[in-house]
Amino acid sequence: MARSRRHTRDARRRDASMRPYARVVAFVVAIVSIFSIHLAEAQADYYKVLGVSRDADERTLKKNYRIQALKHHPDKGGSPEKFAEIGEAYEVLTDPEKRAVYDRYGHEGLKAQQGGGGPGPGDGFGGGFGGGGFGGGGRNVRFEWSGGGPGGGFGGGFGGGDPFADMFGDVFGGRRRGGGRRQQGQQQRPKENLFDKLSPVTSLRQGKFPGTDAKNIWFISFYAPWCGHCREMKGAFEQLAKSLKGLVRVGAVNCEIQKGLCAMEGVNEFPTLKLKKAGVSTPLEQGDHSFQRMRDWVLDHLPIGFANLKKPSMLTKFLENDCAVGRACVVFLNDQRDTPAWFKVASFAHRDIKMAESKGKNSAIGMYFDIVKQPTLVVICDGDIERTVAYSGRIEHDMTSTDVDAWLSSFSKDHSTGCARVKKTPKTGANLDRTTDLRKMKMGQIKALMDVHSIPCVSCYEKTDFVNAINVWLDEKFPTSEKKRKSGAEYMRASFARDDL
Repeated sequence: MARSRRHTRDARRRDASMRPYARVVAFVVAIVSIFSIHLAEAQADYYKVLGVSRDADERTLKKNYRIQALKHHPDKGGSPEKFAEIGEAYEVLTDPEKRAVYDRYGHEGLKAQQGGGGPGPGDGFGGGFGGGGFGGGGRNVRFEWSGGGPGGGFGGGFGGGDPFADMFGDVFGGRRRGGGRRQQGQQQRPKENLFDKLSPVTSLRQGKFPGTDAKNIWFISFYAPWCGHCREMKGAFEQLAKSLKGLVRVGAVNCEIQKGLCAMEGVNEFPTLKLKKAGVSTPLEQGDHSFQRMRDWVLDHLPIGFANLKKPSMLTKFLENDCAVGRACVVFLNDQRDTPAWFKVASFAHRDIKMAESKGKNSAIGMYFDIVKQPTLVVICDGDIERTVAYSGRIEHDMTSTDVDAWLSSFSKDHSTGCARVKKTPKTGANLDRTTDLRKMKMGQIKALMDVHSIPCVSCYEKTDFVNAINVWLDEKFPTSEKKRKSGAEYMRASFARDDL
């Protein structure tokens, strides 16, 4: 009997000693439940954010995303928070893995997945405190980082973390393994811009971002300040900005601050590099981000918005179709085979002026403008070959477009200040008749004349050979008598290959 009473007393003591722990566990469970309910209420349903049903396909998601993004864009008076929420919803619902987690576990499941754990099958949310959401294994998310820790998507991703970590740290006094303190350190990771006001790289933001009407071409880095690779390439990126000055503007977007903008641009890894041309993006494939590779890639991907003139007939067609009355057009007489970067950039910046290029010192086309020396930049007014003006400044292959911008602008912005001042000047370079004094011409001019008028010449080596060939052509084209016509035909048979007649 005494032994039974002693066991009863021991059991009561054990129950009494366990009561504080039971209270703590009950308190934690209650707090978690309340916090989860409030969290679910605070975060909107991603399907409702995009205005789609839960079985919407990718095409519907994309369509509604564009509608909502345009409607709530900050540039049009929308809320930046709402805009970021739309981008976050689109990113989650278009990722099959994230969407499956969200459909089953909601926002808490996404945060657990992004924090390194993942809900296990049949476990509810994490299966309690031992595994799953609060620290178990799980697959990596599609979002990749070049140098920082995991963070996940936009809104919940760039600042990311376990929403329960701080609470558990407070309840248990910070004794949870790596608990609240580590997570608090993640939340306080740096957000300051990598590029200050003195940097050659322009820091871009919402409202100061190149759109469809941008005059300049931009090369932009989307980065996070805590990304190790982003910090490592800072020096090369600033060197690139200096190297491309006068050709391409170089900018950067801090995605820790400009989350809505990065969501709109579809950024899903750091750094993301894009070439922007009037709202059209061309991404740089991941790989080496050295100065030389980035520079070569940018120059190789400059837009080509001009015609290529190979022969005089193409020049005639260009003047008839693209050089209308009341506007100016431009022809660049290039003495080399490669188009210089400055002309590509100039043709993009002055898109209201139709431009064309002849390559490899095309003397035949140059003769139409009475121009022998190349390279030369020529403006034609109202499509009239006799109303032209050549750029009087220096033309070099490696110059920048800023050297010719002001001159071209005087013709593009106001017709009265540009073409209105250009007078008619008869062009005689391409004319060829009996009054043409061939003896005073240089060999280059003579050969150009023969190209313009398609005059064949076989076994021509000396200047007199070319002159004789032109005279024979003139005799055939402008015969003065039967004798002249006959002698000309005889000379043709003697001097030219039979196949060329």
